[in-house]
Amino acid sequence: MDYIYGLTVQGIQSYIFATNNLREIIGGSEIVQAVCTDWFDEFLSKPINSVSANGLKLQNAAGNIKYITSIDGAKNIYKGFGEFINNKAPGLPFSQAIAPSLETLEVALSAQRNIPQHHFDLGHMSRFLARVTGDLAVNMKEDDQTKEGFANYKKKRDSIDAENFQKFKMSYDAKDRLCNKANIKEKWLAHDFEDMAKGGKHNWLSLIHIDGNGMGKHIMALADKFKNDQAQRSNAIKDFAQKFSDCTERAFMHAFNTTFDKEFLKTENGIKKLKDSKKEIPFRPLILGGDDVTVILRADFAIQFVQAFLVKFEELTQNDFKGNFIVEENGQLQDKFTACAGIAFVKAKFPFHYTTHLAEELCSAAKEESERKKSALLFHKVSDSFITNYEELKKRELTIHKGKPNEMGISKKYYDLDDLVDFLKKTKNVKAEKGVKNAMRQWMDLTLNESPEAILIDKRAEKKYGTKWTNIKKNQLADYLTLLAVS
Repeated sequence: MDYIYGLTVQGIQSYIFATNNLREIIGGSEIVQAVCTDWFDEFLSKPINSVSANGLKLQNAAGNIKYITSIDGAKNIYKGFGEFINNKAPGLPFSQAIAPSLETLEVALSAQRNIPQHHFDLGHMSRFLARVTGDLAVNMKEDDQTKEGFANYKKKRDSIDAENFQKFKMSYDAKDRLCNKANIKEKWLAHDFEDMAKGGKHNWLSLIHIDGNGMGKHIMALADKFKNDQAQRSNAIKDFAQKFSDCTERAFMHAFNTTFDKEFLKTENGIKKLKDSKKEIPFRPLILGGDDVTVILRADFAIQFVQAFLVKFEELTQNDFKGNFIVEENGQLQDKFTACAGIAFVKAKFPFHYTTHLAEELCSAAKEESERKKSALLFHKVSDSFITNYEELKKRELTIHKGKPNEMGISKKYYDLDDLVDFLKKTKNVKAEKGVKNAMRQWMDLTLNESPEAILIDKRAEKKYGTKWTNIKKNQLADYLTLLAVS
């Protein structure tokens, strides 16, 4: 009987964004990818692991591995691969499990997440600590892998822990791998957050997290459909995952080209290059695989990128799948896949481990509010240094007349693709009339602080601006001001 070995990297975003150093962030992304691809293949290729080598990969992307093999092969991987990862990437949180089916594997992996991992690096009282993270410091030694940029990196890091030094070393492979996936030249892109924010409005950056709707559900449906034929089930799941990932990567390429080609790139003799070698593209891909996309880019390009991605993703999945893998819902045949996105707007120096958590919560909220039935977007501009969670932010910053009969949110629950087109058009009209923008900001600030002057501002603005004021939906006021502030 065949068994399934499973591995999942826990808290991918928190691991990648543990620091605000762009090289370490890029390297963390590469480690997550390498665990599922190169490192897993390297482990299986060792003669000592031959018992595990002839299995079938169901999934090996975006921090997840699902691998069908014999029970002995699965046990061998379980015993050896964890130690293999700990040696290559100290500090990476992951869970492993073995199960006879995909359903029981997911349950087992969920249970393993609750078991704490132990680190075996001893910290003596006299040992130096890395100032950025508070973990035990290691010696930073230059080698062939770290030669490029090492001196500059050491100036920024007088001490570093093993986890983040390994991320720095892995960043050299990561830069090219992620860019090659999207047909982007690494040398086109900005190399730190300050450079990325230059040219934008007030140094705003954005972190985008995009996640497909229903990929896991469809994999489970395929497993159930072919439950009596192991080979057919494995091939169907593998084909589905590959097609889905391919659609994600092609939609990503389209979004990048749509967003940046006109301003930053030119074509000479059939070869793309920067229009100005000193003007780098304010963009960095961090995760691209399966149904997950995470990128950092200058804030004024964020909405355009997400809109282009979501439209193209729906189009590609509709054309490529043609109903072959689509599961019926409520008696209706779904003819395409959708995705949801969260955008967190922050200043260049804001801690990105908070930012990524907010972007994930925004994406999850968009999924919940849209019931995963359509592509949807939620965004938020961080205006203070205290972030708990999105629900708390809504109560504190996006709700007026709290606890009263006329309590109202001032941010839309989510934007689908049609809503977004209409909203961007209205925002453009508001931007052209500066007086309206100032009145909006005054009214919102006074209303949030429950000042009676808000009524006066409302009446004065209505009298002065007429329909330009009354046509602005107050339940979207915070959204208007967010886009006006960052673009």
